[in-house]
Amino acid sequence: MKRKFWCFILPLFCCLSCATDDMEMLLSDSQKSGNLLSHVATKNLQPKNKKMITGTFVDFWCKGDWSQEAWIKHFKEMKDLGVNTVIVQDVCHNKYAWLPLNASVSFISRDGLSYFPDALGRLMVAADRADIDVYVGLYFDSSYWENQTNISWLRLHAERCKTVASAVYDLYNKNKKESKWKSFAGWYIPHEPEPYAYNSSDKMEIFRNNFVDVVSGYVRSLGSNSNKPVAIAAFFNSLLTTPGQLHCFMSSLAKCNLQVFMLQDGVGVGHASLDELPAYYDDAILGLFTSLKEILKKPDERQKKFWIDIETFTRKNGVSRPAKFERVREQLELAASMLGVDKVVSFQYYRDMCHPQNDGDSVLAIALRDAYRAYLTDSSQASLKAN
Repeated sequence: MKRKFWCFILPLFCCLSCATDDMEMLLSDSQKSGNLLSHVATKNLQPKNKKMITGTFVDFWCKGDWSQEAWIKHFKEMKDLGVNTVIVQDVCHNKYAWLPLNASVSFISRDGLSYFPDALGRLMVAADRADIDVYVGLYFDSSYWENQTNISWLRLHAERCKTVASAVYDLYNKNKKESKWKSFAGWYIPHEPEPYAYNSSDKMEIFRNNFVDVVSGYVRSLGSNSNKPVAIAAFFNSLLTTPGQLHCFMSSLAKCNLQVFMLQDGVGVGHASLDELPAYYDDAILGLFTSLKEILKKPDERQKKFWIDIETFTRKNGVSRPAKFERVREQLELAASMLGVDKVVSFQYYRDMCHPQNDGDSVLAIALRDAYRAYLTDSSQASLKAN
């Protein structure tokens, strides 16, 4: 991939333009020689519980026929570990659907093996009980990966996402008296953009104008759900993308009608190493936000939110397993140390920290969950002693 000249100089320009009095107060001489936003003393800028995984992705695979009680138990377990936000990956995926479908959703099968009309409703009831916010993912077709800049494909699937969003909204209204769905916090677009595919402003405009803004504009206008935030999760591969190129990509993505921007850390799939992450985080944050002044604002004062999605698994020969806690702890603490990061979420609690099967994965998942629980307890006690 060829890199345009401005991608070389833009990160440098941003760094130079941020040399303000605020920067001088925040960064010591030794820190200024390293990455701009990482390893910054943010003790007085971030809440003491920042080094927690407060969100996670949830999918419906193998859970489509879960009972209401099973969902309630699962959400309670997550809440007990500090999770207050769940991102539902999608409610329709290829031929599968996990909510009631009306006649307008003609592109989804009603086959008994792929149609689970009660799943989303049960999840939302469980979220209400646990007081966990939910971002509802829309429709995803895996042919996206071959059509990321195909205008006709993007337009067709934007309409399909809108149709599925309407089905979600109909379900929300239908159950309003029975379950207020107070947990319904926003929407999630499950199509993951990345800088290697969208390596120019023209390509990003295709994605933005024919898909993202079409979908987000529609869901943000839906009745009582109007203006609910819309989220997306981007990713990168350090073998294909430099930090400067990620800066350019995030700057372009920031122009979309989105309110929550997530970045996958790529550690689990081997797209990035822990040593590489500080530089990529720096450039991603500087690309997303317009200035250091905006980065330093309180989260509720910023129009855009930045979440880091840490991968709590390790993949070898195409097989994923729960990771060891020491690596996850490093991922978490690095993400939480960055200025501009509003939230750390994981992919994902169910598979990596709560596997119900009696196999090797279950042993690793329980070990990770127990180690993380102990870490939270130790951190809490340390905070009490510090005070």
